[in-house]
Order: sequence, then C-alpha cells, then structure tokens
Amino acid sequence: MIISMGLVLVLLLVNTFFTYKATTGIVLKKTEKIEESNLKQMDNKISIAVSEIQKLSLKLKKSARLFSYLKEYEAASEFSFKRTQEKTKVLSLLSNVLDVYGRIYSINVYTPAGEFRLKDKDDASTYNTIKASSLYRDLKKTSDGIYIMEPDYIIGDGNKALGRFAFCTALEQDNAEAGIMLIIMESEWLENLLGENIDAVITSGYTNRNFWSSSDNAIKCFKDLKGYSIKPGTAENLTLNGAQYIVYSKDSSIKDWRLIMFRDFKKLSTEMNVIGSYSLLSYLAAMLFCAAAASFFPKG
Repeated sequence: MIISMGLVLVLLLVNTFFTYKATTGIVLKKTEKIEESNLKQMDNKISIAVSEIQKLSLKLKKSARLFSYLKEYEAASEFSFKRTQEKTKVLSLLSNVLDVYGRIYSINVYTPAGEFRLKDKDDASTYNTIKASSLYRDLKKTSDGIYIMEPDYIIGDGNKALGRFAFCTALEQDNAEAGIMLIIMESEWLENLLGENIDAVITSGYTNRNFWSSSDNAIKCFKDLKGYSIKPGTAENLTLNGAQYIVYSKDSSIKDWRLIMFRDFKKLSTEMNVIGSYSLLSYLAAMLFCAAAASFFPKG
C-alpha cells in the first residue's frame, strides 16, 4: 500500500513538472508576442513623432517669410534699429512655432550674420563652429537634409553634449546656404511620448551605444548586456543587474536605432508559478482521494 502510494506520488510530481514546463513555454510564447507588439507600437510612436518634426523642419526650410527676415537682418547695419526689428521678427516667428508644437524646447537659427536662439542664450555654438564640426558633415550625408542628433551628440571640440534630441537642417535659398537650424526637443520628449512604465533603451545599432533609457534599471541592465550578443527579433533569457530578465529587441525604422526592452522574469514567472501550484495541489488532492477510497473499500 505504502509503496503503491509512493509510486503514485512520484508519478504525480513528474506529471506536475512537465505540466509546469509546458505552461512556462506557453506563457513565454504569449509574452514574446505581446512584447513584439509593444516594441512595434513603441517604434510607430517614435516614427510618427520624428516625422512631424521632420515635416516642420522642411516647412521652415522653405519659409519665404523666414528668409525675408534673415535677408533684411543681414542687410541692416550692425547695432541699428532696423537690425533689432528684423531679429525680433525672426524670434517671433520661431516662438509662434513653439506654441503649436508643444514638445519643442527651442528653435535656434545660426547664420553668418548672427544667431537667433529662443532659450539657449548661453549657447557657445555659432554658424562657423557648426559648419566646421562633424555635425555639419553628418548633415550633408543625409538624403533629406535633416540630421537627428542624439542627446549625447557634441557640437565641436570641447563643448558639452546638448543633452536633448535635436534636428539639424541647413537653410537654403536660391541654391545657396543661408544658415543652419536646430529644432531642440524637450528633455522628457520620449518619456512623455511613450507614456509607459517600461524598462527599455534605445541604442545605436552599429556601435551598440546607449543614448536613451526609460529608467535607471534599464541603464543597469544594458550595462550588463554588453557582454552578450543580442539578435534583433529574438528573446533572450539572461541574468542582468543581479536578476533574471528576458530581453527583447527590434531594429527601428529611424536611422540606425535599435530598441531593447527588459522584462523581469520574476514578475513574469508569477503566473507560471500559480498555474504550477494549482496543478500540484489538484494532483495531491486526487492522490489523497484515491488513498481514502482504497482505505474505505479494502480488498475482500
């Protein structure tokens, strides 16, 4: 009797183990599909937001009114009332744009005749320093004439990183360059855009350089991730920041950006543990019932 019950118990435990493994596989597959969808939505939100700023850049790039003010400013005598008037017109035009596009921090225009900055009054950049920097060379390589600067981008030698996402555009009139424009986004631009409590980073796909993180935990996870090779479109189970995480990644449609999301396996495994516990309890209940039945109906 005892041996039989022991064998039944072993069989039930083995069955519970394989049920748990099967459940784990199902939950992981389900989660992988969900995270693939989340990454796709994340990429779509970023793509739409970037597209809006690129359209604005092109609109200002072709603005006849802006070029008229810049031309009048350049023609006016230095320190004259006329020059002050034209500068006010330029700044007013740029300020009106900020009222329409709420996530823009500042719009700066640099010309050979002078600079126009809405908020960065202490900005050390000038038309000549930008034109001599690597930013200008990167700008000229773009197909649409708009270069996206990550927050850690440094303009020129010795200057500090801008600390914000920005879009650089060369202003041209009559096939001649009239200036350089930077549309600088708010520091919380992507955080407000995504609006989700996630552990994610955006990296440069070529250099594996992290230039945006949604949380401190994501930064720590990515730091530990550098020893691993993660292929986009896959899910990897890794130990990061002292815990077990499932890592999901996707190549973005923006530039060479790569999106990486970290899912805490402990939180994810809660569902699997509950199912496994219920399975074990049901099997134990069945075993106790069988034991009780065997005792109640003994052999004749």
